[in-house]
Amino acid sequence: MQFKQSARFSGVVLAVILCAFCLAPTALAAESDVEFQNGVAGEGTGSLLRADVPVDGLWQDFYFGGAGTWGQEGSACSGSSGGNSQPAPVPPWTFTAAAPGVNLTVVDGWLVGDQFEVYDFGALVGTTSVPGASCDCDNPVVCLTVPGCSQGVFPLAPGPHEITLYQIAGVSGCAWFIPQTQIPVTLQSFSVE
Repeated sequence: MQFKQSARFSGVVLAVILCAFCLAPTALAAESDVEFQNGVAGEGTGSLLRADVPVDGLWQDFYFGGAGTWGQEGSACSGSSGGNSQPAPVPPWTFTAAAPGVNLTVVDGWLVGDQFEVYDFGALVGTTSVPGASCDCDNPVVCLTVPGCSQGVFPLAPGPHEITLYQIAGVSGCAWFIPQTQIPVTLQSFSVE
């Protein structure tokens, strides 16, 4: 009798295990079919820490929650299709600009309508452009060439910087920023005869 019960129990356990293996591919397929919405791949992990942002490094993906919210770390972002971005750490985003300074470039992507104010140590530096009619791109380099994508280039002096971004228009999603060394322009003199 005891043998029959343990055989029945083993049969039930085997059926449950087989069923789990049958359903696992369905669950994995559902995860891989996630539709990115405004650059958001899912909920952020919150695992990123505060760290300096590299000057002349990769584009920084940051998340925002809708008009009236501050930019956040980028673990929820899907990243650039160009492979040229990484999740931004926890803000404020700090870096030190060497001479002659940096240009901080901010650009929206995915859905049209997002616009940002840029702050350095709490002081307003500037506002990105008014969004246009279309901004259907998922690579910051490409988005810079799309007139509908809100964007701005903000020159910052040499020295330390502490950047925060405030969303003034749009819905929740992701966008990018990057600090890049300014390229000095050398003017050549010439004479007119």
